[in-house]
Amino acid sequence: MIPIIKNNYKVLGLENGPTAALIWLIHGAGGDMFHFETVVPTLTQAGYRVLLNDVRFHGKSQPKPLGEYPFLFDDVKQDMNLILQEVKQQHYANNKIQLFVGGISMGSMISLLYAADKAHQQIWDQDQIDLKGIILLAAGIPYLEVDRNGWDQFRTRQVTKEAFELARSSITVSSITEYGKNHAKRAIDQVSNHALYECLVAIAELLPSPSSAQPIKPYIPLTTVPILLIIPDQDPYTRIEMEELHKINLEHGIQSHLNIIENSGHLVTLDQGLQVGIQTRDFCQSCL
Repeated sequence: MIPIIKNNYKVLGLENGPTAALIWLIHGAGGDMFHFETVVPTLTQAGYRVLLNDVRFHGKSQPKPLGEYPFLFDDVKQDMNLILQEVKQQHYANNKIQLFVGGISMGSMISLLYAADKAHQQIWDQDQIDLKGIILLAAGIPYLEVDRNGWDQFRTRQVTKEAFELARSSITVSSITEYGKNHAKRAIDQVSNHALYECLVAIAELLPSPSSAQPIKPYIPLTTVPILLIIPDQDPYTRIEMEELHKINLEHGIQSHLNIIENSGHLVTLDQGLQVGIQTRDFCQSCL
């Protein structure tokens, strides 16, 4: 049975007029839209509108009927198309959307995949949507071959119950502040074990590790749109691949900005939301 998903989203900063650029921020696996609660004020005060949503099977974007379903990034991208078309009709009916799309962790992967999908281009052209930039926070980079720990067992669906429980609990403690840990726990408590497992499998399938039997494949950037990469200083795992993407971007002549935020864990938007907001604001201003 194909579930019906009621996409839960909201647009903030509507006091900024219909010509205001739109920044779409997407949460990670086990999160929800409130992971950007302390990021948004800086952006709306700077004149932007901000679009937040709960990715399918998270927050209030739950399936009907309730049940166990696969998590596919293609489905997520289709959800995004529907949301963006509704936002265009309701809030930008007579105006072009200058769009920035970004996210944290899995949300960064979704942002890159969405920006790179040429199938959307006809829709964007028809609806007058202009992608201006991408914001990646604590991101795994799809298709980039680097050494990664723990993902092989999800890719092969051979993860043990104990390893899954460890992965689930590690999401909660990947914030280093009490505020962040509380928000992380609140959000992940709304996500079933099955949904989170399917998310982690889908992520793992896009994060290859080098094979000793095969040469590393050269990485081709998924998009040439300007990119902001924000690295939490206490997240050594995503740092390696984000620095590698930054290097590759520059080699290909892509406008790429790499910033490190101090005193933050993987869930950097919960630990240092103000700093994320400031860096995102400044990047977007540089692209307009």
